[in-house]
Amino acid sequence: MVPSSPGVEIARRDRLPPRLLPVLYFGAAHLFLILAFSAMAAQPALLTGFFYQPRTVAIVHLITLGWIGLSILGAIYVIGPMALRMPMPARRLDYVALAFAVIGVAGMVAHFHLGEYGGMAWSAGMVAIGLLHVAVRAVRGIRAAPIERPVKVHVVL
Repeated sequence: MVPSSPGVEIARRDRLPPRLLPVLYFGAAHLFLILAFSAMAAQPALLTGFFYQPRTVAIVHLITLGWIGLSILGAIYVIGPMALRMPMPARRLDYVALAFAVIGVAGMVAHFHLGEYGGMAWSAGMVAIGLLHVAVRAVRGIRAAPIERPVKVHVVL
């Protein structure tokens, strides 16, 4: 951004969102949503009856962790630099955290669908590692953000 008048802040590169990482998060999130809708269209009986069936729980996790969770993680990389003015450049570990989250969600859903809860536990751990990495990056970045303290507290909570 070029300043149009004196006193206008020039956008720094560290205050721009990364180009690829949020797109990968949003892309994976939408793939999980499409998979959930496809599963419901292919077997509508999954949505009837008792809701703690393993396959119903798998669809719920496709939507909650897959679509909603990964969309939130991707949005942090966009909203942080743009709205909160905090640096959130994409690093190698961010891509590793994305891979952990995506593989973890896929593993949880697959193991719920199969009814094998041992595999679901390690998959949940992978999701937790990916989520915690982004959370730690966001909390560290929010400290340096030039925004009011109540906003920082709200975002951290």
